[in-house]
Amino acid sequence: MSSSGLEEALAKARDTLASGALTNEAQVRSAVITPILHALGWDPADTSQRLTEYPVDTKRVDEALLGPNGAPLVFVEAKRQRNLSVKAEDQLFGYANNKGVPLLVLTDGDTWHLYLSMAAGEPAERRFAHLTLTELDDLSRAAQDLREFIGREEVLSGRSDDAARARLQQNKSREIGNSGLESAWAELLREPDDMLCDLLIERVEENLGARPGTQDTEDFLRGQLMDWRPGTPTQGNSGQKSPPEAGNLRGFRIRGRSHDAASGRETLTLLASALERHTPGFLEAWAASGRPDTERRRAVGSGDARLQDDVLKRGYRPVAEFPDWHLWVNGTTEKKLTWMRQMSELAGLKWGHDVEPVLDGPTG
Repeated sequence: MSSSGLEEALAKARDTLASGALTNEAQVRSAVITPILHALGWDPADTSQRLTEYPVDTKRVDEALLGPNGAPLVFVEAKRQRNLSVKAEDQLFGYANNKGVPLLVLTDGDTWHLYLSMAAGEPAERRFAHLTLTELDDLSRAAQDLREFIGREEVLSGRSDDAARARLQQNKSREIGNSGLESAWAELLREPDDMLCDLLIERVEENLGARPGTQDTEDFLRGQLMDWRPGTPTQGNSGQKSPPEAGNLRGFRIRGRSHDAASGRETLTLLASALERHTPGFLEAWAASGRPDTERRRAVGSGDARLQDDVLKRGYRPVAEFPDWHLWVNGTTEKKLTWMRQMSELAGLKWGHDVEPVLDGPTG
């Protein structure tokens, strides 16, 4: 089962499929599926390795790939080209449920669906890999997947089961991550972080040789939220407003004790002071927790050059009780709440339990 031999079999199968010469299931099995399985180490002439028309109760599955004791380890159900369906998928799982076969393959020779039969969920949720030969220019990845999951050596050793479980978990994790892309993008547009702003500024400078202002860049990114709709690309100015912020910050409670403040900025400096008392060294850790090369450090000492910059110094406020430290406090209420959570967690306190914000209502 050499890599080159398998890729050659896949390339030949792809050309045959693309020609349109295969008009029925029997031709697909003989011209495509059998050569590929042979290249994967399953000898079609050895009935101890592979049986066609394997009996399952009163029905028969097209191919059964067998272990040393004759028990089926993989079921392969073949269909005529472009004739895959949910019904065929259900049929294959019906065969597997009766025999406890761990790995399943549904294919029309061109598209290959691979399933972990004992996983949870509907059949489609148990599919851990799929590929379509006629859509691939480079067949090396397809060869790698087929070898890893249904190559005879891998199946007999049990490594294919482990690899299938790992791939299925990876797929599910990616789906969960993908589901959060829209909300995360909305958050970044609503209150851009330093990295996003820096990337955009650097790209503009590369293109035009001039740097836009930091505040202008932030305002531009926030403005994109007005044109953006979840699930769709930007479609021009829709008149939609950014979501309202959570409210006006008027202090916080730390382990039940209230600290009142006149504004969100004062709330941040009072919290920083309280956290420094709770966890000595907090301010130094907070200053180091952001990007060290960013224009706006989260906290700076009184001698920092940023405090001499007419624009930057307006964003800093001295920390109550620790005036040698200055805290960056410019941002929306939502951004300040994010900082408060991050600050609390950095100091070893639980946000929403040990530390809670005090707000006086929505800002609209």
